[in-house]
Amino acid sequence: MSEYAKEFSKQTGSEFVGVVSASMWDDVAEMIRDDKADVMFSIIFVPERLEYVNYTSTHYTIDAKIITLDDRQLDSGINEPGLKLLTIEGYDIATWLDENHPDVDYLVVDNFADAYTMLDTGEADALAATWPVASYHALQSGITMIYDAGTTGYEYELKIGYSNDNPILGSILQKTLDNIPASQIAKWYEDAVN
Repeated sequence: MSEYAKEFSKQTGSEFVGVVSASMWDDVAEMIRDDKADVMFSIIFVPERLEYVNYTSTHYTIDAKIITLDDRQLDSGINEPGLKLLTIEGYDIATWLDENHPDVDYLVVDNFADAYTMLDTGEADALAATWPVASYHALQSGITMIYDAGTTGYEYELKIGYSNDNPILGSILQKTLDNIPASQIAKWYEDAVN
């Protein structure tokens, strides 16, 4: 998010600049691993990445929503009878579903474009994703309207990820993050959604 880059640049006196956006979270982590990026301002903790990524403390928690293309509420949430639910490859919600809701039938698809195609054609009913990411990818897929049909119950704890080859950078990021009020971070996310 550009707001992070601006604020971290202002507070540290070092310039944080964006790189070409990756399409998936795993792609961003791989950019850090391959020394093509130093920092990811919003990433979740994945133990398998610890060989090349370290993390700050959690700075924001965001719900995974049930996204639909029609305006409806799912009274039973992800446990709605007959619900054909999608998740995206590389997103942690699949692991959470397996551990916490083994009875929920879902399909993992490669990317958001595939998910929106399946929703549009009726092959699936809903997508489990965060609202800002789902909104962005909907527009990229030519879909102008999506709906929040409820929450999945899963929350992504967002952290700042950085190369574990640079512990000094990690210390600077954590100290800077500690100086930013939680209300400011919440506003950045609210602005991104609206």
